[in-house]
Amino acid sequence: MKYEQKNQVIELRRQGMSLRDIAKVVRVSRSSISKWTRDIELTPEQVEYLNSRNAANGYQTLGGQRMKEKHLNLRLKWREEGKKLVPPITSDHLFIIGCMLFWAEGSKERTSLRFCNSDVGMMQLWMRFLRECFNLTNEEISVTIHCHTIASEEIRGIENYWLEKLSLPIDSLRKTYSVVNHPRSKEYRKNKHPFGVCRISVHKTEITQKIFGAITEIGQLHNDICLN
Repeated sequence: MKYEQKNQVIELRRQGMSLRDIAKVVRVSRSSISKWTRDIELTPEQVEYLNSRNAANGYQTLGGQRMKEKHLNLRLKWREEGKKLVPPITSDHLFIIGCMLFWAEGSKERTSLRFCNSDVGMMQLWMRFLRECFNLTNEEISVTIHCHTIASEEIRGIENYWLEKLSLPIDSLRKTYSVVNHPRSKEYRKNKHPFGVCRISVHKTEITQKIFGAITEIGQLHNDICLN
């Protein structure tokens, strides 16, 4: 039944029907409809028709647009308030932040530090942790990239992007892996992670074990969960 509903939703959306109208016809939640149709591109004529209809009904130009702007302003206001709650990041704070990042996102190997993410800001913070708290040099750090393209020019662009953002030389780069997605999901995944996923590796048992010990102390843990 759900498979048939999904096909019906997709077909109606391709015809240019609004999500609101599709929900009335198929009796499916708006969130499901949005998920099933997010890869469907409407024609300019269909978009113009829906916009004019929304304007005529007052959906977007009046209440909808005002509510959107109101909530956007609230999010920006709360972000600014959140910034004021943060004290200046000292080396001590950076050490704790780095340990927590590794506990959440790092691989738990005994002799190596491997940290992987697609968020460039997080990766830059991790690099700052390695450099400032452990005095690691570029020669001790390697980077591996997983991306969703097989085009050589795009791959080189992604590699250069990460090397520049992380202030690493070309010698730090290891083999880049290209992941080929199913044709129906390729465009969506590429848009979600346009620069792929980056992994930073450091092969130093001493530093790895020190971070494990710090995590145990920071979290007030009674057993060395990292030493499995």
